Amino acid sequence: DELQSMERAGTLKAPTLRGGTEYDFNSFWIESPRVKSSYRRCEHHLQATEALATAASLTGKHVYPAQELYNAWTLLFLNMDRNTLWGSAGGMVFEHETSWDVKDRFEWVAKHTGTAAEAGCASLLPAGDGLGLFNPLNWERHDPVVLPRAVAGVAGQVVEGGVLCSPALASVSVTGFGKATASAAAAAREVGLPGVIKTKYYEVKIDPATGAIVSAKVHGNEMLAGPANVLVAEKPKSQHGDPGDFMLPRPERERLDSSNKHAQKIRVKEGPLATVVEVEGEFLGGGTAKRTMVFHKEYPRIDFSTELNDLPNLTVTVAEFPLAGEVTEVRRGIPYGFSHGAWAKPNADLHGWTKGIVPAVRWSHYALSGGGGAALLDRGVTGRELNGSTPILFLYNATDKYYGYPNEWLSGKGRHVLEYALVLHDGDWKDARIPQLAWEYNCPPVAAGNRGAQAAKSFLSTSDNVIVETMRRVDGDIEVRLVECKGYAGTAEVTLSLPHQAAAMTDLNGVHGKPMTGGPKYSFPVRAQQIVTLRFRTEGPAVETKLITQWDEMVPAAKLPMLRAYSKEKGHPPKGN
Repeated sequence: DELQSMERAGTLKAPTLRGGTEYDFNSFWIESPRVKSSYRRCEHHLQATEALATAASLTGKHVYPAQELYNAWTLLFLNMDRNTLWGSAGGMVFEHETSWDVKDRFEWVAKHTGTAAEAGCASLLPAGDGLGLFNPLNWERHDPVVLPRAVAGVAGQVVEGGVLCSPALASVSVTGFGKATASAAAAAREVGLPGVIKTKYYEVKIDPATGAIVSAKVHGNEMLAGPANVLVAEKPKSQHGDPGDFMLPRPERERLDSSNKHAQKIRVKEGPLATVVEVEGEFLGGGTAKRTMVFHKEYPRIDFSTELNDLPNLTVTVAEFPLAGEVTEVRRGIPYGFSHGAWAKPNADLHGWTKGIVPAVRWSHYALSGGGGAALLDRGVTGRELNGSTPILFLYNATDKYYGYPNEWLSGKGRHVLEYALVLHDGDWKDARIPQLAWEYNCPPVAAGNRGAQAAKSFLSTSDNVIVETMRRVDGDIEVRLVECKGYAGTAEVTLSLPHQAAAMTDLNGVHGKPMTGGPKYSFPVRAQQIVTLRFRTEGPAVETKLITQWDEMVPAAKLPMLRAYSKEKGHPPKGN
């Protein structure tokens, strides 16, 4: 408040730094995708469950599970500890027989949010033999998702893990789908590799020898400069410090192997919704790699699932996507927004850091000088690096030990499955909806079994320039937190179709509120990437939460003795070597 009053009076002379710097501990962005993908999955499901429970508690007899959600966030905060989320620590931090570990906390969050989500759907939808779907995103979606079973009225395609379909779901809504007939999900038929795979949004060609994508055209314009989704294994030419902390940039890494060096077996399955291409072959010292590519016929996303096996110690594996034309600007997701920087030519107005190995949250985007661009989406595969016009996505930084301590979550031993996607588009960035596509990829609808048919019921809708990340109950309010997502100032609109008496725009903590007029539709100006917190007063308060003073109820019984034995130990451990 004091600084703001000085600013208004024109007496504040604080210097402002515009720009960025490279963070030297760059291995943290590229390793242990297991912990990063687990965190991403739990975080999105918890956000979705909060929104679902909010709607259920205000439209029915459902009791908002405030304490369970509070506890779940607290456990995620513990797993957000610096070295934990980076995956750089002694192995027992992540998984141990008698010590409370990262895996235990993720499992607790997944279990309790799953139970809360089921209860919320049960209160909003009638019982039946079908499937209920809750869409936590603030726009109408029809993206391809894999559901446990086919649903009535929606075409489906049998795939590994369930049924691929594209149900139309209203903004922040719940919909009940009845039991589907046996013919609702079609089995894909095996076919030869087509010369061209055509969809509504692009045409691609795949090399029958290597399985790489060698051409991708959007409305006739070639987007690639060379083979894409090629797996490359590398290692630094020299190593300074622990490889779990530091990694050299690509020009200073030695190329060890490439999936293009080995003959690949290719299998293609054609279905009504997608063409699925599986590529399998030798990679890196006699091991195998399997790449699965899903080309959706009515959706712009190309989905990749890459399986790596028994990666040698001290090797880095990446997937590369060389782009046609000069990359002019780079955007990459950060919490509640994105970094925006120049690439081929300096631009003093763009301050985002683009050099070297950088992290991305959900997505990165590369604008091309000739128009259009490309985006790499991910589910916890966070490392990016741009060399010339070739973005690379880090899949794995294999290091068996961290400061001498064994760590299976860092090691390349065993089987590793990495999920990511590519979006190619023409036209301008602001029309490509990359942040929304990334949220869809990471935040599927919540599915609940044993529900009956019911028409969609929407609880919240907005203008298309904002993304809502939070809808929860706090004290006597509904809290909605959103961010302007395109990078342009404008007007935001929010329509809340839940019972409330008043609305205010507040600070992050829900105080210093400024009343908002209207209702249930509200309009207000937003700055580029502005984070906005809204509070809506309800008739009665949610269940109060209690501060956590002991962990016992969240810890497996067999691990309580060791937990209680930790009395004074804290800080960075000694080096194991």
